Amino acid sequence: MIATISTTGVDESNPDGWPPTGYSPPKIYTSDERWGLGIAILLIPPVVALIKQPLDSGTMVLTGWAEALGQSGLSNHPFAYIALVLCGLCGWIIASSIAIIAIHEGIHYVTGYFRGLNPSFEWTSFYGVPSPSVVAYTQGIQRWENILMLAAPFVCLSLICGGLMWMTDGLISATAAIMFAVNAVPSGMDLYNVGRLINLPRGTVFANFDTEDGLRTEYTVRASCK
Repeated sequence: MIATISTTGVDESNPDGWPPTGYSPPKIYTSDERWGLGIAILLIPPVVALIKQPLDSGTMVLTGWAEALGQSGLSNHPFAYIALVLCGLCGWIIASSIAIIAIHEGIHYVTGYFRGLNPSFEWTSFYGVPSPSVVAYTQGIQRWENILMLAAPFVCLSLICGGLMWMTDGLISATAAIMFAVNAVPSGMDLYNVGRLINLPRGTVFANFDTEDGLRTEYTVRASCK
């Protein structure tokens, strides 16, 4: 996601070139993590319903592998057998999750890069949990560019993972299902910010600043759009 800080008020500072001529005094852009968490929770039931069948398909394959492993003689050592099966299952889920998170943030970055927005990978905090993010450190970011950066990973990866879930079966389908869930549910904050930006006037532009107190995001509206 594109990180923002939870502060309020109007910033009277005027860095060179900011705000642009003919625009209102800049305001601090604020985000409410509660909305992002709420959207993520609302996404859980439909996501679970969508991934159930592909996960069942992958589970059957893994069960077959586990049975074959047991028949190899390892079942004579129950603790080692259970540990190996659990490690394999957890490793599969963790590897799939890490891969999709990296791709998600990579899409944020590539979208910002091709728009010339000077994106940067960073670690932020969501309810105290470290979260990877991409911030576009530049001035004059158009509203639609911000929306594009925010929405691109959710839209692109939902389509790709969703397609793989239904066009394949077995372990590939189940892996796509895990990636679909890990991409969609944590996108709650991205979707919340997309909704916020859509409701801002056309012509709104943004700027992100790296300050001693952390990231500061400001926005300003063309005088005729207020």
